[in-house]
Amino acid sequence: MGGVGVGGGSGIRRIFWILFLAASVYMAVKIVPPWFGYLMLKFEVSSEIKNAHHYDDDEILEHIITNAGTLGVYLTRDDVTVERDDNRVEITVEYTVTVYFFGRYSKDFWYSIYSERSLRA
Repeated sequence: MGGVGVGGGSGIRRIFWILFLAASVYMAVKIVPPWFGYLMLKFEVSSEIKNAHHYDDDEILEHIITNAGTLGVYLTRDDVTVERDDNRVEITVEYTVTVYFFGRYSKDFWYSIYSERSLRA
């Protein structure tokens, strides 16, 4: 009778780790794409600010919104701010991505990008 319960604990442990691994993969599949889009958009904003002296503020705004859309980040004009004076330009992008889990639960992830550059480089 003592030998019957020995293998049972290891089977439960194995099922636990399989479920834990599956849940971890599921969470990664849901969370990584918005985070990757944020990183790529951050690169796009830094690229736009380097060329800010070639474009006016509305053109920069449209470039950022268009490039964000190709990355799967959908922005509105309210999400992007371009400010400029005689010496510098600032770009701020703030947006929220809602991720749904199991078709029932949701979590909002807030992203913010700020970049500043002198126009007299």
